[in-house]
Amino acid sequence: MARAYVMRSACCAAVLLIAIVGAALSVDAYNLFGTRLLSEKVFPHATRFRFGADRMAKAIEISRDHDTGKDIVFVGTSRVAFGFDLDAPPLAGLKTFNAALSGAQAVEIAKVATYAADHWPGLRRIVWGIDYDSFFGRDDFIADFPDSGFAGAPLWPAYLRSLFAYEQMTQNYKILRQAMTTGRVAPEMKNNGQFLYDPGVLAQAH
Repeated sequence: MARAYVMRSACCAAVLLIAIVGAALSVDAYNLFGTRLLSEKVFPHATRFRFGADRMAKAIEISRDHDTGKDIVFVGTSRVAFGFDLDAPPLAGLKTFNAALSGAQAVEIAKVATYAADHWPGLRRIVWGIDYDSFFGRDDFIADFPDSGFAGAPLWPAYLRSLFAYEQMTQNYKILRQAMTTGRVAPEMKNNGQFLYDPGVLAQAH
């Protein structure tokens, strides 16, 4: 009897686990896996949602783009993440990435710049958006920075977190609800790292 109970419980847990992973991969809210099944018209593939562990996510994006690299990387705080449109005409033809982080301090930004230079040997320019406040904040790292590749941590915990975290499940629900009720999804940032001022303006995401 006890053995049957354990087996049933294990089967139920396995089914639930498969459902969670399947939903996460098919929606791919943070664009970490490249498995999104939602239509381009519903969820533009050049966009994603902001990950609560965005420092971990941006470290992944830089590390997995090692072969192609970038010409220019922008670093700084959220002002840089919002303020530099990497699709602007003056940057046409250049491979760019916005590695700015919300609430980043100067020591964090320096590590991000170093990380990008180490992973992209052909990098031509690093544009640092100087933020006066970033030089007078905390001395220690904040948020998920210590768990990110920028701080030398392994990358696989970020993948697991994007699959199983409560945030991921609620984000999937939000996206699917938007898709079913409005026929489109309102992303929060572009794949190039730039935050979107108005997530509802999907034309800006292309």
